[in-house]
Order: sequence, then C-alpha cells, then structure tokens
Amino acid sequence: MRGHGQYCPLARGAEVLGFGVDAVFRSDAETLYRVYLGELAIADAQRSGRLELECMPEVAPQVPAWFAWSSFGASVRAGMAQRARTPAAGRR
Repeated sequence: MRGHGQYCPLARGAEVLGFGVDAVFRSDAETLYRVYLGELAIADAQRSGRLELECMPEVAPQVPAWFAWSSFGASVRAGMAQRARTPAAGRR
C-alpha cells in the first residue's frame, strides 16, 4: 500500500479522550475517497490490498454502516453502471 504510515492521529486522539478504538483503517487518500463516493466497495478495496482494516472479527461486518457516505454516492454508482453499458464509441 502506498502513502500511509503506521501512526493514526484519530485513533490516538480517541484514546487520549478516553474512548476505545473499534477499528483502524490503513489506506491512501485516493482509495478512501473512492470508497466514500461509492466507486469502490470496502470489501473490494480490502481484497485489492489498497485498504487494511484492523478490528475484532465481530466488529468487521458492522464497519461499512459506520461510514458517512457521500450524498452523491448513488449518482456516482448509477453513472458508472450507465457508462459500463454504453459502447466506448458513444462516450465523450
């Protein structure tokens, strides 16, 4: 994975404030943005090695519901599906 370090300031800040850390993501900004927009599923990002999720096994299924998804996500996914159905010659 490119462009990430092992230090997580958000997780550290949560610990300092007395909150537990349920999950830690390690990824580059592009991948997180693509997940946020709905272009890339969390599971696909994990399978490709672009996103690592560290959490207890019982927490992992809940993690996708924690994301504050972009309000544009549904439109992005619909546009991607439409583009996939459109012949390449018809694209601009």
